[in-house]
Amino acid sequence: MTDADTGAPGAAVMGFVMVAGGEVDQVYVAAEHRGAGVAAPLLAAAERRIAESGHRTAWLAVVPGNERARRFYERQGWRDEGWFEHDAPGPDGPIRVPCHRYVKDVRRNS
Repeated sequence: MTDADTGAPGAAVMGFVMVAGGEVDQVYVAAEHRGAGVAAPLLAAAERRIAESGHRTAWLAVVPGNERARRFYERQGWRDEGWFEHDAPGPDGPIRVPCHRYVKDVRRNS
């Protein structure tokens, strides 16, 4: 199941994040809010949700050429594990897309 978080209830949607198991499936920030500090709290919420669901490590895929996203994730403490083939959903089944696999330890301190 995929779960989404848009931030504060009742507030205008500035962006959202989607989590599927241990994967940060999507991080989206509306164009008019990019560069305004919206993505970091959304990503942190995804990391918390993944940790709370019992995963020790979170992962996400970044397509080639998305240098802005790669720099952002690296600033947030994510590590590039290298290339892998990501099965993205398509209208006729999965589409294999070469991506960078980023990971982060999200274990909660006890």
